[in-house]
Amino acid sequence: MEQIFIKYLNEFSQNLIEKYGFSIKHEFNEEQSCFIEYSSANFIITIEKYFREFYVLLYKVNNIDKGIELNNLLEYLNQNENYTPYSRDFLKEKELEECYRKQFQEISTLFFDNYEKIDTFFNNNNFEEKFQIMEEYRQNKYPELYKRKT
Repeated sequence: MEQIFIKYLNEFSQNLIEKYGFSIKHEFNEEQSCFIEYSSANFIITIEKYFREFYVLLYKVNNIDKGIELNNLLEYLNQNENYTPYSRDFLKEKELEECYRKQFQEISTLFFDNYEKIDTFFNNNNFEEKFQIMEEYRQNKYPELYKRKT
């Protein structure tokens, strides 16, 4: 893995582990991609780096078939508030370090500012029902993404 990426990943990891009791479960890295998985009692976070971009998915423990992209979940959880979606401004950065710094800063802010809501979403026995309601919300809000070609 690139040293720059590791620097920002370590800062994020330290907060997850020390503040919320997560542990690192899996790591995988190659030249242009990397994958790391953190686990808590209620949910799993995966961060995948592919070239210059990071993808953050969340899963209920013991239910890895239903991954939710961080921004999609936060949009749903904050639908009645003034929620600002994950920006993609980092892609404009020419310097790799600044690109990584901006992404991790945004991911960290979004995740840690909304941690209680995220944990509550995954912490109940009715996760399947909540997941379905979230999917219906997204389908209604973005019908063009769910159109099936016939």
